[in-house]
Amino acid sequence: MSIELPPRQMPSVSALARYWCFRCLTCDSSNEDCSARSNAADHYRYFAFCDPGEPECMRCQKFTGYTEEVARRFGERRHRLVRAHIQPRWRLAIGGAEGIEPAMVDAPENILLLCEHCHKRDPEPRTRQEYLDWICDYRDRKYALLDLVHLAVKEFGIDSPHVRATISAIFETRVDADECAKAVIAAFRQRG
Repeated sequence: MSIELPPRQMPSVSALARYWCFRCLTCDSSNEDCSARSNAADHYRYFAFCDPGEPECMRCQKFTGYTEEVARRFGERRHRLVRAHIQPRWRLAIGGAEGIEPAMVDAPENILLLCEHCHKRDPEPRTRQEYLDWICDYRDRKYALLDLVHLAVKEFGIDSPHVRATISAIFETRVDADECAKAVIAAFRQRG
């Protein structure tokens, strides 16, 4: 069964940033309507990002630049975010997508902002909630590892190989891991 989709009409990064800004990824609602906000002190970690002019990767929270409007106004570098469909066009075309109408394929509700690294790991799940769970699971692991870094620094000291190994575990690529671990350790040293 083949479904006819409307012509591709991708929203701008700015339009996507306005839609996703302060949107909770666990309950898929705006900050004001978030049902889990009052239940957990660390629920803020599930908000997509807090400034529509400075969106970040919605999975790893890496800042990659400003939206087009902010970049033009201040002469800053523009974003390097990828617009990633929650339900891809190909899946809608063959009728295998759940919970989305073909007319909404290029709507902000169906498109996330990811860095290139996270976009390469995009699992293309069948439902919107599975996609948001993939993002939240990564954030849970990242914050749990950051808590371990703090414990390792207290227990072993900043120069311990345990600290460096824990920091390296946060990053998915070996290229980033070693360099980032050194940067995090340097920041810990500066703070005292």
